[in-house]
Amino acid sequence: MRTFTKRDTWYIEEELNVMEVVYKADAEITLSGTLNFKALGKRLGKDMKVVKDAVSNLSQDLLTEFEKTGEITVEGHKLAGDDIQLARKLKVQDLQGVSRPLFLGRYWHINGTYDQMSNTHHERPVWVKRDVVPLYVFHTGKTRWVVSKRVDDGSKCYAYVQDTGYNPVKVSGHWCCVDSDGQWRADPSVLCSPMPASNDPFVQLRTSLESEMEQYGFNNMDKLRQLWKRLDFNGNNIVSLAEIDKLVVEMVAGGMWPSWLNNKPALMRAYKKTILKDGDGDDWVTKREFHNLLLNIFWFNKLWQIFEVVDSGDDRRIDVNEFIRGMSQLGLHLSPSEAQEQFNKIDSNHGGQVLFVEFCAYVRSRVHPDGNPSFDADIMSGEKCNKVMRQSHGNTATRELKVTRKVVGKVP
Repeated sequence: MRTFTKRDTWYIEEELNVMEVVYKADAEITLSGTLNFKALGKRLGKDMKVVKDAVSNLSQDLLTEFEKTGEITVEGHKLAGDDIQLARKLKVQDLQGVSRPLFLGRYWHINGTYDQMSNTHHERPVWVKRDVVPLYVFHTGKTRWVVSKRVDDGSKCYAYVQDTGYNPVKVSGHWCCVDSDGQWRADPSVLCSPMPASNDPFVQLRTSLESEMEQYGFNNMDKLRQLWKRLDFNGNNIVSLAEIDKLVVEMVAGGMWPSWLNNKPALMRAYKKTILKDGDGDDWVTKREFHNLLLNIFWFNKLWQIFEVVDSGDDRRIDVNEFIRGMSQLGLHLSPSEAQEQFNKIDSNHGGQVLFVEFCAYVRSRVHPDGNPSFDADIMSGEKCNKVMRQSHGNTATRELKVTRKVVGKVP
């Protein structure tokens, strides 16, 4: 094992594609364990889920002991060597003393840009987060604006504020959030403020997806349960990339999904985004990650459609001339110098060609201008962003709003 020092900073930045390496002497390192499903599938059989859950909940002491000895017994099964794959995670302390992952702000979960949707809820506007996996800001129809993962009665949400008006920017009280002890408290640092609206076609693409996703049941819980049951036919609550690919092919062949949802490059981006960013880092998609997977499949296939239009040479790569023509077709009229400058930013390895993964990163930077580029790495999607929502005043001016905070909980 190689030991890195500060003299190796340049090497780490290049290999990991990060903007900055932060050295911290008193950093807290935690271990997490993941089963090697491929090696243990036949041996564990029907006990796979039980053992998987037990390994996920192993204490730091037991994981440390396994790292030293290479052996551990879980639910009656002796595991050794590569049966459990260990991962290290670095944690730092925020200003309130609450542990958080490195590079993520305290309000990472609900921070972001929100745009107004075409539909309303209880005769009030609804805003959707500019992200692959959306959050919504809406009014419950009674006394509260809420930030939640679904537009419903708002009984479960990440933040709320008491108000009976029609504009969350003009509320007089503070937003309430679940604190570290599980109690709801008003937090003056959570702000909802107006921001300039964006006319970027990629932003408009993201906000236009809601109605299409509803059409195919991507946000319908009953349909999601039925689809998961079909995918996870053996009931072990984990599925592979091959199984996911098979489902997509069958859904398209059966006419339940449109043909443009079946593209292998887009599926690979969606799969990697799900397991490496939305999931727990293993090679399997769990039931909890399934909804995120479907949203990622939808988003990356939309981007693939655009990429194919821009890629007039049909070689799965874009040169600068194709980029200029393609952006013009999308309504982004750039001068030759501006186009070259944008293309150079996308072409990270300066090879004169842009691949699909690099194109996805470019779109992310436009849709989420405040996001940290280091989150993209090989995944490339809207992962971390700061939060804003667009407000419409009749048929005239358009505005955006900004809100912040995390932690879902049952509203008191």
